[in-house]
Amino acid sequence: MAAPAPQRKRRILVCGDVAGNFARLCARLSELNASKGPFDLCFCVGRFFSPQSTVEELQQLEVAVPVYFHEAIDAPAALGRQMDFDEADEAALPEVAGNIRYLGRAGLCVLDGFTVAFVAQSVSNSDVERIKAKTSGSYKGADVLLTSVWPGGVLHGVPEAGLQTLRENGISSAGVDAEINADRFASLARCIRPRYHFAGNAGVFYSRPPYRSAGVSEPGSIRVTRFIGLGPVSDDASKVRKWLHAVAVAPFVYASEEELSKEPKGCTGSPYEETLISGVRPNFDPRLAANQFAEDTNNRMPVQRDAMVRGKRRLPSQSGERDSDNNTLVYVGNLGVNHGLAEAALRGFFAPVGNVVRVQLPEGKPFGFVEFETPAQAQMCVASMNNSSLGRFTLKLGFGKRRNDTGGPDKRQKTGPKYPKDPRVKCWFCLANPELEAHLIAHIGEEVYIASPKGALVPDHCLVVPIEHIPSLLHLSPSVHAEMKRFKDAISRLYLQKQCYPLIWERCVSTRGTHHMHLQVLPIPESVLSKSVAVLQDCADYHGGDADRPCCT
Repeated sequence: MAAPAPQRKRRILVCGDVAGNFARLCARLSELNASKGPFDLCFCVGRFFSPQSTVEELQQLEVAVPVYFHEAIDAPAALGRQMDFDEADEAALPEVAGNIRYLGRAGLCVLDGFTVAFVAQSVSNSDVERIKAKTSGSYKGADVLLTSVWPGGVLHGVPEAGLQTLRENGISSAGVDAEINADRFASLARCIRPRYHFAGNAGVFYSRPPYRSAGVSEPGSIRVTRFIGLGPVSDDASKVRKWLHAVAVAPFVYASEEELSKEPKGCTGSPYEETLISGVRPNFDPRLAANQFAEDTNNRMPVQRDAMVRGKRRLPSQSGERDSDNNTLVYVGNLGVNHGLAEAALRGFFAPVGNVVRVQLPEGKPFGFVEFETPAQAQMCVASMNNSSLGRFTLKLGFGKRRNDTGGPDKRQKTGPKYPKDPRVKCWFCLANPELEAHLIAHIGEEVYIASPKGALVPDHCLVVPIEHIPSLLHLSPSVHAEMKRFKDAISRLYLQKQCYPLIWERCVSTRGTHHMHLQVLPIPESVLSKSVAVLQDCADYHGGDADRPCCT
């Protein structure tokens, strides 16, 4: 007798970042469905749209297999209201085009008997708590988890040989751990306990060895998870760029206890143990660290404190040695010889302390060096981040010694000011700079000009810059302030014509030793405005800002 319909295996396809390449996706779905189908549905992880995507383009598609996606970044503005929700049940899922449906930003739902969890890149704290609330009580697990990016810690516990291909493509455990929201994805993966976890955004195909869920023994619960990362949709047929993956599996609620508890060969422990999750991101608050550093300093003997103020006292390193007050170099030890860290990961890890000028990771050595812009930042780093966790490493910090090209101590003498007396000569934003990249300037007013940034985040990203070399908004004259407001209003009207709203913030950083403030103006599509505000509020909470103040202006 044939098995009841709910118990039959579902044949599903999972696709990596589409990024607006709809024609290629639909063509491949048609080919596979005709030759090896029929398939029940196709899930898309990672970015689904591109900034150039249009509703008309979607409406012209012929989609052979029902497609479900959950990432709304760059969605056409006309779909904004249609996609303005967190999650919906199967019956209420909106069809944004023929046979293409949007799951929502984050949630749990049932599709054709499948329990599906999905989390977009812009996941907020409220999304995390809402999903976690559904995984308590009698919850047993999910058939599929879809995330836009890889969760932090997912490569922990993988044998060294299994990471070689990833390293050749620029992916390391530390790099994955340093991604935005990586810790949230790790925490959710641990709670959701999916049979299959699919993710995009890394640009490569990778199938991790299966891992067992931590502390799960209840009958009928999912015990083993398979993580699979997918490449972006393209014409590249190489295995490392594979972007479409097929699985055939029945809903886990109909699986036997033997099927659920069976561990495949090569199964590892869970990479999401609490001790590992805490190491995904530094457990570090810059404000608390600054207060602790000040308190430690003030608790020293008055004579030592007075000597430090006069600049004659050396601060001790963690190893007990004493180093110069002018030292900006921090030694980072206990990494292990084959640590697999990328310089970008280390730079991002220490960024909350201050401006990281340089990162050095000697090949084959269990240590590295991080250089900060000022000695105070280096001192705060050593004082507050020693013994902090980076992935599987517990870092040992101290002050480093500079060496010259011959390997000996650096005996270079100070040669006077590093920057010219007239800051405008070398300032990136001053019109007096003879090396100014004038081709980026769009319009020059009386006291303000508009320019494009060298590395625009999105199309129509622009800068509003005072012509005068002014360090911050607080120093603007009434006339400059008024002209900047006129420019902001004009840009806002332009954005509204494109169904976008402006996100404006002041940027004032040292450029070649000088400070020239400017406003960054970024268009936020109407379709993702509420989600963008939620992300900004989460960031404000994390950094101790005022979340009640408007994030968009």
